[in-house]
Amino acid sequence: MATIRERDWEILLRRLHEGKCTPFFGAGASHGTLPRAPELARQLATEYNYPLEDAEDLIRVTQFLAVSYREGMFPKDEVAKRLSQLGYPDFSRDGEPHKVFAEFPLPVYITTNYDDFLMEALRRRGKAPRRETCAWNDTVRRKHPSIFAQGAVRAAAWLSGRPPGRYAMRDVVGYKTEA
Repeated sequence: MATIRERDWEILLRRLHEGKCTPFFGAGASHGTLPRAPELARQLATEYNYPLEDAEDLIRVTQFLAVSYREGMFPKDEVAKRLSQLGYPDFSRDGEPHKVFAEFPLPVYITTNYDDFLMEALRRRGKAPRRETCAWNDTVRRKHPSIFAQGAVRAAAWLSGRPPGRYAMRDVVGYKTEA
């Protein structure tokens, strides 16, 4: 296993302060506020009489619910309902991960979480975050229209009537490079 040296930490911190880093948040960032997957799976398994031995496997339990209720969004809605009732972490607490990272001047943050804790932490720091969601189904596409799709429409309008040629996105957005 590789170890992180003091020099590596110094480089990472410098990049964070310079806004030249992209943090990637996983479920661990919300631990303490939200239940971990096995705990959530046990709750659902108990409530919905999950019949198998792997009641701590959230994927298996939610698949069971989707099949049992013949509705693919049912388990997602159940998870979302439970998580939304728990509230936000204590953003005033020293070391709260979302708060810590919201303080850095970073242009992009990536999270795999269902929660919007990172968005809220950024807003509380006076930032105006924009959400881009992996549009893996129609429900997600309707709820969170892609900012990239909006950019594609803008680019298509910009290209309309222009002669054939090679254009870059910087042409579309009006970015000027120094000569």
